[in-house]
Amino acid sequence: MLRVMMSLLFVAAVLCVTASAQTSPFDVTGNADTITPTATHVSGDTWDLDIVVRHSGSQANVDILVNKASGNRPSIRHLTFDIEPDTAVDQLTVTVNILGPTNELDNLHSLGSMTFDPPVFEDCEVPCGPDRRIIIDEMWVFGSVGDIECHGIGSLRIGGDLTGHLHVMSSGTSYAQGFIIEYVDLIRIEGDLTGSIAVVNAVARIGAIEVVGDIGSAMSPVNLSLAYPAGVIGNV
Repeated sequence: MLRVMMSLLFVAAVLCVTASAQTSPFDVTGNADTITPTATHVSGDTWDLDIVVRHSGSQANVDILVNKASGNRPSIRHLTFDIEPDTAVDQLTVTVNILGPTNELDNLHSLGSMTFDPPVFEDCEVPCGPDRRIIIDEMWVFGSVGDIECHGIGSLRIGGDLTGHLHVMSSGTSYAQGFIIEYVDLIRIEGDLTGSIAVVNAVARIGAIEVVGDIGSAMSPVNLSLAYPAGVIGNV
């Protein structure tokens, strides 16, 4: 009888562990030499995602495909990039796409933050800029977005609000140097802009920043720090 009870307890324990295990809803691929993603379950459909990118060249791509977990859109609380360039190159620029599958591009429910770890600073870390850069080629988010750090944006579409600080950082380059120039082709916010946007480099190329909802309020104004005039800024 004792053996039966112990066996039942063991089975119950195994079932409990199996039921509590979570499968990451993110598929991370790219052309870097090594890409090591670590997804940590926070609660419900919310995750932390850390991605380590190592590459011997100066440019690499990272694609994050967002799948629905149990029919629900997952959220990322903290998305961090640890970019490790080879000692033979001065800089490593990583181009990032965050999308759902075809016809479900906005599978990511919300994004709390997207940052470098360790941090990247504005000051030149090598003669012609920081040694680690991120370009957002395309990102779709169904809901709201917090803080984002990057060096360029192709297309960023936010279905909710921008509540944090979107910082397009300086890479310490210029047209004369012939290196990468910070740019924003399109930022579209379907909700409200309650956070802030900063594009630091004076020669950055800015296309359109569109806000469907409200841009701050009289009691809570927002900060738009744009070093070069945008083609379109304002409500649409």
